[in-house]
Amino acid sequence: RCCDCGKGFDGNFDLTQHQLVHTGEKLDLCAPCGKGWSQDSLLTQHQRTHFSKK
Repeated sequence: RCCDCGKGFDGNFDLTQHQLVHTGEKLDLCAPCGKGWSQDSLLTQHQRTHFSKK
């Protein structure tokens, strides 16, 4: 359970990932532009803007 908002999680990894929302910590950085993301799935989604064919 998150100490900041009380949200419950099945595993410790999910709780740890969620707590980044409260701390603002950005663990995953985009190499082309330097933007930071708290979750690798958000980084992957963002990187499509750099590498998608137009």
